[in-house]
Amino acid sequence: MKMPAASLSVKVALLALAALIMAGCPFPPRIYRINVEQGNILEEDNVQRIRLGMTKTEVQAILGTSLLPHLFRADRWDYYYSFFSGATGKRREKHLVLIFKKDRLVDKSYVADECDD
Repeated sequence: MKMPAASLSVKVALLALAALIMAGCPFPPRIYRINVEQGNILEEDNVQRIRLGMTKTEVQAILGTSLLPHLFRADRWDYYYSFFSGATGKRREKHLVLIFKKDRLVDKSYVADECDD
């Protein structure tokens, strides 16, 4: 005896759905989003080691070279770091600004915050 075409397609669809569930595939399918890290990695202990009066060479030995050189002010160094979590959609940003005069650090500004995108 022949099965009606509609009944056969329903059975095939149910069989395919059962195979997906048993294979462990999420339903509905989720898009994997990667973590994105940009800039200089600014670790808290390294930032705390930076003291007023240090030379450019001493600062560079601790933090590395700034990725954002200031074109018009060689005495200003900007260190920027951003981390975007693909899983949560949250962004962490850190920004460190160092001002030098005569090769000595005279000002330090540091901001670290978490943003919701």
